[in-house]
Amino acid sequence: MAAPKTHVRARQIGESLLARSIPGSSKRKRDYLGLAGLIAERIWKRWKVGPWQWRCKHVRWYLDVATADLSPRWRYKHWLALKAMIAARGKLNDWEPRLRGPWLRPTGEWTKPVATRRPFRLPRSA
Repeated sequence: MAAPKTHVRARQIGESLLARSIPGSSKRKRDYLGLAGLIAERIWKRWKVGPWQWRCKHVRWYLDVATADLSPRWRYKHWLALKAMIAARGKLNDWEPRLRGPWLRPTGEWTKPVATRRPFRLPRSA
């Protein structure tokens, strides 16, 4: 799949990536889709790549640089949206160990993750 030609198309692709796979209420889905579009647009403006061309470095840049001025609570929300996008692409197990930072918790405190935890799964699409 070729990289999108504009930031508007990158936003559309980012939103469509999650359209069928987000669990939860309609408000939560709307919030996640909005964040997914914003994230895709910001990464496109910096790197000129769409969500299907992202590499771990693009996501790490977004979490480190683009969300640096946000509160810990909002950084966590961006992380959750990115995590769902990465899981929809099937890259979560490979990238998650390299994406650790203060955005992993809503308090902004970073501690070493607990080794035994429930794996992140998206619901099956109909």
